[in-house]
Amino acid sequence: ATLNVTGFDNTVLGEQTITVKYGEYSAEFKVNVIIRPILFVAVSNQPQKTTYAQGDTLDLSDAKIVVGYPEGTFEFFDITTDMVTGFDTNKTGIQILTVNYKGFTDQIIITVNAKANPDFNGDGEVSAEDVLAMRNALFKVFDSWFEYLLIEVSWYVFI
Repeated sequence: ATLNVTGFDNTVLGEQTITVKYGEYSAEFKVNVIIRPILFVAVSNQPQKTTYAQGDTLDLSDAKIVVGYPEGTFEFFDITTDMVTGFDTNKTGIQILTVNYKGFTDQIIITVNAKANPDFNGDGEVSAEDVLAMRNALFKVFDSWFEYLLIEVSWYVFI
């Protein structure tokens, strides 16, 4: 004799009648199918990319959450852009993004750095003037660094 169970569909919520047959014997049971309760949700894998330049799009490659259930089991899911809020590609600095899964939340921390702007004079195009201004700015940085180095070296030499 074989055991045969009919009348159960785990994709349909609510009360169902299950019939269990074994040989010439049968019995009916009422069951209530509910949404599986979640105990916790946490970010288990940070995304590969956590540092951005202004204007970059959010990249969630390798980002995952772990969902824990009361019976002690776990499932892992990819974090998708529709789960994430708080990303502003134009705002520089540290950003705390919220990951939401079925009402449970956790966070991802990223940094958005200012994008280098070669348009020094702000006229909307990169011109020879801009290149000259960049060159002069670099020389100024190098000159300051060189002066600092000379001062530090002379301080060590003459003491």
